[in-house]
Amino acid sequence: MRDNRKYQIISSSASFKKDFMGDNQNCKNIHYSKSFFIKFYAYIPMVHTLKLANFSKQFIILDLGCADGPFLPTLNYYTEKTVGIDLDKESIALANILIKDNYYKLKKVDLLNSNGLFLPFKDGSFDLIFCLEVLEHVENTLQAIKEILRVLKINGVLVCSLPIEIGMSLLIRTILGKLLKFKRPQYKFKEIIKIVLLKKPGRRDKFMDHKNFDWRPVKREIASCFKNSKIYFAPLNYLRNFNPIVIIKAIK
Repeated sequence: MRDNRKYQIISSSASFKKDFMGDNQNCKNIHYSKSFFIKFYAYIPMVHTLKLANFSKQFIILDLGCADGPFLPTLNYYTEKTVGIDLDKESIALANILIKDNYYKLKKVDLLNSNGLFLPFKDGSFDLIFCLEVLEHVENTLQAIKEILRVLKINGVLVCSLPIEIGMSLLIRTILGKLLKFKRPQYKFKEIIKIVLLKKPGRRDKFMDHKNFDWRPVKREIASCFKNSKIYFAPLNYLRNFNPIVIIKAIK
């Protein structure tokens, strides 16, 4: 019988109270937003990542950069074993509250506070790794990709999503961010024109936001390490670089 819930996101906002979030503005602005456009931006790309994953109940899954756990209820539904890892201790503490919530009754979920550049796992530990909007916050992306490759099993799959901060996508997101009063990286007008027309972002001063991130070198690094990779633009693939998100599926 076909699973009617397949490829649907089990949103952590279903019962997880805002009080648990503290000052976590990311979760408040996205996962509890009442805006249709923000929810569309946040959840439709997640649906596409599920479609690319090809789950099996026997899989061991790593959610690399799990933050406060918004994707964990969904992953837990599809598999018997899920591991979440994040560098931020506060996020891991919030994810711990989520997995103990009686509404979800999540099974076999382990959480670790660790650096993605040195993953604390043996070689070939995972069948499937999700790395959703994480690598733009990593200075040495190639090292992180090599670590992902190391802990994946042979024929294991990486599903990675990255923001598109170049070209028309940047302009569209900047305008929508102002209209929806959604906090976005601050670009000067001259910077936006240069990045939109020339698709050449400036130098990155910090890695905590998306400003001046170029997803294309990361795509090349993934392709150089994995035997097969393909990309999907989300939420509407046929719009290509007009989308805010690119999803990369790579096979070891």
